[in-house]
Amino acid sequence: RSTLFPYTTLFRSRSGMPTMGSVDTATFTSLFCLNRGEHKVFPLTTEYALVDLARDNIVKRMLENPDAEYLWFVDSDISVEKNTLNALIADDKDIVSAVYPYRAEGDGIVGADLDYKIMTIKDLIVEDETGTPRPLLKEIRRCGMGCCLIKRKVLEDVLATFDTCFERFPSIGEDYSFCERAITLGYEVYIDGGIWCKHHGKKTYEV
Repeated sequence: RSTLFPYTTLFRSRSGMPTMGSVDTATFTSLFCLNRGEHKVFPLTTEYALVDLARDNIVKRMLENPDAEYLWFVDSDISVEKNTLNALIADDKDIVSAVYPYRAEGDGIVGADLDYKIMTIKDLIVEDETGTPRPLLKEIRRCGMGCCLIKRKVLEDVLATFDTCFERFPSIGEDYSFCERAITLGYEVYIDGGIWCKHHGKKTYEV
């Protein structure tokens, strides 16, 4: 069993959610229907106006719980499938993201491969010897935090080294800068091509 924190949380996990004051109905519904299995989930929400401060606030509160083994970020405009949490835990990676599109037209998904290139779902699917498409669990350079599971040790080490986990820069967002910091410390970032989420705005964007 594991403990999580979404928005930040797990049984060894906390789930954390920067809400900016509201949560999309589809997001709330998907988390309500979540299959937690044997994992304990302790939700954390924050209403900081700046997303980097919001995420850091969630990290610090999660780390206050000695039983929390993971932090699971689920943004307030992302809806997940009911087995998403169990699948991310089963991947057993330092940092692992589900697949979700940008909130814009096009086929790009949030994240960048090892060459810093934006990916599409085609980059995460391969055909086996029978010609059947199979999703990849792929190492990448950067992922978004819209639906991302992070092991406790990663957060502790990044926070101890850089004083903050998340920080925005003129050319890079807080999610990508976190990935760069974690990689500098020897951790790896992955995306699971078999776990898809929806991104909600004026319309719903799907992979």
